Amino acid sequence: MPPALMVPPAIILSLTAVAWYATIAHYRPWGWVVTGCLTLLCCFSLGQLLRWRQHREAMAKIVANPRVWLVDSLLIVLGLGFAALGLLVYAA
Repeated sequence: MPPALMVPPAIILSLTAVAWYATIAHYRPWGWVVTGCLTLLCCFSLGQLLRWRQHREAMAKIVANPRVWLVDSLLIVLGLGFAALGLLVYAA
């Protein structure tokens, strides 16, 4: 497994730890939604890391598909929605 694969889970784990700290120490209404979403993302990220061989084969099939832009578009929309939720909860 390439060492570069350890970077994204480390980032997600760090962000999740900061979100849990913010939820416990600096409570904001609806902050638990952001923390829950980040915790779920962290679990998925660590799960993919543990099942790297199967994940790599599945992703190779998706990337080889000419309609991969649909997956990219969905991920962009989900990411923007999550960023908007974080700004709505913590920027207020």
